[in-house]
Amino acid sequence: MSDLVIDVTAIAPWDRHHHIFDSYGRLPVGQALRLDVDHDPLPLRRQFEALHGTAFDWTYLASGPDQWQVRIEKRREKDHCCGGCGG
Repeated sequence: MSDLVIDVTAIAPWDRHHHIFDSYGRLPVGQALRLDVDHDPLPLRRQFEALHGTAFDWTYLASGPDQWQVRIEKRREKDHCCGGCGG
């Protein structure tokens, strides 16, 4: 399945993060969003880290100066497992 692409510039500034987090929340584990943005979305990354810890992968596909593309893949959250059991 291909990534869900969101052109962030087409969304009103006050609604962007809500739209992105809502879309991310509906993704199954292993799927990803690709954001097309007109600035470095570092504050959004900090918000993802605060809300989702290590349950996502953040990859810059393009990094400015006029356009950024970020791929955010949803991963399974670890339940304090050391990984030793393979589960």
